[in-house]
Amino acid sequence: MDFAKVFTEFPVIETDQIRLRKLREEDAPALYRYYSNQNVHRHLDWNGPESLERSLEIIHFWNKGFDKGWILRFAIADKVTDELIGTIFLSEFEGLRAEIGYELSENYWRRGIMSEAIHEVL
Repeated sequence: MDFAKVFTEFPVIETDQIRLRKLREEDAPALYRYYSNQNVHRHLDWNGPESLERSLEIIHFWNKGFDKGWILRFAIADKVTDELIGTIFLSEFEGLRAEIGYELSENYWRRGIMSEAIHEVL
């Protein structure tokens, strides 16, 4: 699926606790900070960015992926502070199938946040 053809601009979705929005350069420190926690990346296929500079490169890469139509990766931001607390994405569309992936800062676990994000993205 070419997301760029489906959306004229990056979608923003709000729930009770979070805002799903496009990643921004100023999100790089938060991305690096929460990925530095081994509990966050323990079950992922990578360990996250190894530096603040790499976090910024990854944000640009994910956003370019949306522009090119192969991924829709949302920032999961705290609704009150707009601080980045995780990401959630859809990719690998084939017919009615897609891959979904996500991670969340451990400081926000067990609050139902990821359930809200998954529900809205799907």
